Amino acid sequence: QELTTTRGKINHANTYAYEADPALQMLPGIRADFKIDLYTSVLRTLKSLAGDLSMLVLATKGWEVLRAPEDGNDKSQWVEGRSGHESTSFDLADFLSELDSIHESEGGRRAIKDELLEMMELLLGTVQRLLAHGKEDNNFQDDKLTLQVVSLKTGGYDRNDDLYKEILSKQLDSKDIESVVFEPKARVTVVVKSLEDVREKLLAIEHALSEHLNL
Repeated sequence: QELTTTRGKINHANTYAYEADPALQMLPGIRADFKIDLYTSVLRTLKSLAGDLSMLVLATKGWEVLRAPEDGNDKSQWVEGRSGHESTSFDLADFLSELDSIHESEGGRRAIKDELLEMMELLLGTVQRLLAHGKEDNNFQDDKLTLQVVSLKTGGYDRNDDLYKEILSKQLDSKDIESVVFEPKARVTVVVKSLEDVREKLLAIEHALSEHLNL
């Protein structure tokens, strides 16, 4: 539901892109031109990022395996209570909650969850403050925050290698799984790929920001 709300807000923000284009101004004002290219670039990236988060949510949901209908008139799948359905035994949410690399920092390396949330707060906050700033200078936020933006490391998360090691050390039982959709290894792969894609999208926002920072 929150992702649906987020997509709605992104689509709503898109409707203002045309109105915000400085090229449509009749007379120039004293404020610097609105950075429409940054605005539209970040919106495109956020739309794609929301898709990655949707994949993450879908992979972690506790879906039920529906048995094949007995014949063309079998409507038991529609019965309230979903009787006759076989539940998957693998709980991905529980599996992820046991991974220290996602939840715990170690040796100066941030937990993946913390690193992801910190990147989001830093980058999206910087975008908001820069777009609201009406001058062509870097006085839109604390210089330390701007330095953090341009100093973000490329590549994976701090504990990316630890994540892979933890996953490989776990026993993922695929016995009695009838569909690849419910296969534990496949679902874990989707989650890891989604986490990596989200980070790449955030770095794309950092790249778009760097083109507007006067360093």
